[in-house]
Amino acid sequence: MTQATPLPARAAAPTETQSPIRALGTLLAGGSALLLLLAGCTPTPANHDSTAGRERLDPFLSQKLTFEECDDKATGGVEGGSVARAECSRLLVPVDYADPDGETANIAVLRVPARSDDPTGSILVNPGGPGSGGTSMALMLAETWTSTALTNRFDLIGFDPPGVGASTPAIARYSDAEREGNAPLFSPLSGATEWESPGAEAFVDQCAKRSGGSQVLAHVGTRDVVRDMDILRTVLGDEKLTYVGTSYGTRLGAVCAEMFPKKVRALVLDGPLDPSATKQQRRVSQFTAMQGSFDGMVELCVQQADCPLGTDPSRALDTYLEQIRDLDENHAPTADGRVLTTADVTDAVFAGLYSSAVWPTIIAGLAELRTGTGNLLMTCRDLYHERAADGTYSDAYEALVAINCVDDDRGTTVEASDVCATWPGHDPVQFDRSAVRDDLPETLVVAGTEDPATPYEDGKALASALDELLLTVKSRTHGSVLMGSPCVEQAIADYLIDLTLPAKNARCSI
Repeated sequence: MTQATPLPARAAAPTETQSPIRALGTLLAGGSALLLLLAGCTPTPANHDSTAGRERLDPFLSQKLTFEECDDKATGGVEGGSVARAECSRLLVPVDYADPDGETANIAVLRVPARSDDPTGSILVNPGGPGSGGTSMALMLAETWTSTALTNRFDLIGFDPPGVGASTPAIARYSDAEREGNAPLFSPLSGATEWESPGAEAFVDQCAKRSGGSQVLAHVGTRDVVRDMDILRTVLGDEKLTYVGTSYGTRLGAVCAEMFPKKVRALVLDGPLDPSATKQQRRVSQFTAMQGSFDGMVELCVQQADCPLGTDPSRALDTYLEQIRDLDENHAPTADGRVLTTADVTDAVFAGLYSSAVWPTIIAGLAELRTGTGNLLMTCRDLYHERAADGTYSDAYEALVAINCVDDDRGTTVEASDVCATWPGHDPVQFDRSAVRDDLPETLVVAGTEDPATPYEDGKALASALDELLLTVKSRTHGSVLMGSPCVEQAIADYLIDLTLPAKNARCSI
């Protein structure tokens, strides 16, 4: 999914008393901010769970994890009692599963132990992105789920996939100084100037140099992460996988169901992606939903006496564009000596659209901008880009590009010249329903009615593809498991503990 202030913004799920900035931090720390801007799917390879392949993985499957005290990078600034109980380790996995005797990757793992002396097992969690680290999500869920029996019955396991967060080798392209200097990013939201070659080729070459070589870049896709998850499940001693994934994390869950259906115990897929959508289809649906969120923010704004978007909702977008058009020449200063650009505002507003709880902050930031300063919007921009107060950035952006390039389709003439065209690996992802229909246990899909990043129709599509139950959540936020809804939490607890699904057509609200 990152902070302009020290990370209390990542502390706990949003509640009625939680500040909008804290709510935004929770959402973005949960991995939502960089959601699949390039996402897509193509035909799937065969199931990889062969006996011969498993024998070659014996050295990895038989390793023992040694858990020790976690450092600040692993805990991600999350606050609460679960931090004191957390413990961390490292998991060794192959970089290339076709060559398990070759290079290895070192996966960061965080465990929040169950409170009981006889836990049921482990719950693996992933916050999405792709490119967001998962260690802090285990801590956030431990804080969110305190009202249920989940934290008594299960160890919560967060992990950083290859190339992500504290795992090594890390995916890197830009230095902190380059990011601070507004390095060109391959994002339609950031005023990118290098979407096409030769800038794309330079991006890939530099990424390979700073990330340990082309072999690393070629093996950070979803299928490799799912194989890593199967090793982690085995090493933890769980016969079958219990998993909670949000946003892109639902793609990981769907591919787990496809590749290892007999090894799945339970899947909670929250804020889900349509597993059959192409890259272009997903872009259209996401930006359509984001436009709906912008329109909702406008409706809230125009009720105020001095709305910075004007008084006419039909003119609000034009008013917004007029307001930010001259920022590249006439920058808005911030309290820390930086200046806010048009791209910064665009990213800040986009980040704020992930939850209606953050709309008031974006409105206040736009009002502040009219006075010539950009402090609030820069805070939101920094959360979006995972910038710490000391000016350091995570590698989440580079990991986002890398994972999507491995996963995505490359089927159109327009896309043939983008950064993925020269990416050194391609292991495309498309959910194969026929591979799991008979073997997959009952699964819980959770979708918000007005989710601004993964529209409700995506949840219906995933539930249909899995032939499983859809829990509908009335909300205007991305994802539900971290939002502190007692209804959602109880439904998830009943399912993960007793494998009891909610009633058909069950609904919750946030």
